[in-house]
Amino acid sequence: MTSLDTTTEISTLIAELGDENGLTRQRARLNLGYRGNESIPELLKAIHSPNTNTRLGAIKVLGELHATEAAQPLVPMLMDDDPDIRWSTMESLIRVGRVSMRPILEMFIRNFDSSVMREGVHHILHVFKDQYILNEYEITLFKELDKQRLAGFQMGWNSEAAWAAEKALEVLDKMQNE
Repeated sequence: MTSLDTTTEISTLIAELGDENGLTRQRARLNLGYRGNESIPELLKAIHSPNTNTRLGAIKVLGELHATEAAQPLVPMLMDDDPDIRWSTMESLIRVGRVSMRPILEMFIRNFDSSVMREGVHHILHVFKDQYILNEYEITLFKELDKQRLAGFQMGWNSEAAWAAEKALEVLDKMQNE
């Protein structure tokens, strides 16, 4: 349970994430990270701020905290208009780890025709593949997305990637029910 003073401190630090001064933003991120789990509820609210710096800082701290409860709320940020927000979201979801796969796959299935979604999922799967933590169908999805990419050019989508995502989600469901 957080005290009123701690809640006020966290709110102040969240506000500082949006500051124009980069050092102020960095100090706020470090202090929010130091507060750990008690800052997560406010950080989850801050990812929806109209201030890009606030959103960016909150996303970064959630990743640094490996906040598993942030996986679901972070995934829609993969389709944000700002490329820095999308990149930080990818990196944070990677830090959150395997628990982020279910919401990533669910969002991908609904938005597989989005080039920014395909780009984000491709990057996350690439890192997870290198960490040897993907199942067979997640690897298939990665390969399908990888086929759609050429150096300096991204091709259109195909239904094979969506099919692979659905199969990967089925495997996750089966593993969870065992």
